[in-house]
Amino acid sequence: MSKEKRFWSNMEIEFELPYQAVVDCHHQGDCEVDCRFWQDTLQLGLDRDAMIRELTEYCIEGCETFSNEKLEMYCIWIASGNIQETKEFQDYEKQLENEEKTND
Repeated sequence: MSKEKRFWSNMEIEFELPYQAVVDCHHQGDCEVDCRFWQDTLQLGLDRDAMIRELTEYCIEGCETFSNEKLEMYCIWIASGNIQETKEFQDYEKQLENEEKTND
């Protein structure tokens, strides 16, 4: 099984994130460097007004004053966390773990 599987954000703004981006962009500790790496890699170009609406729903205060880059970084971070909570993602991770065990 390939780790190239992609997941759709489950936000107002729809975009795809590869498996590794989802893992890298939402974890304990500071995620900013990881989110910025994937932001540069993916070049999503999300709509500013849609990002502000989305982040306002998540109670990110003052987001209307953020740069587009910072808005998009937050959207990637939130989407990654949301995706990690889905059954589809969790099942996929279990499959990867099982494959690794069988290949050992």
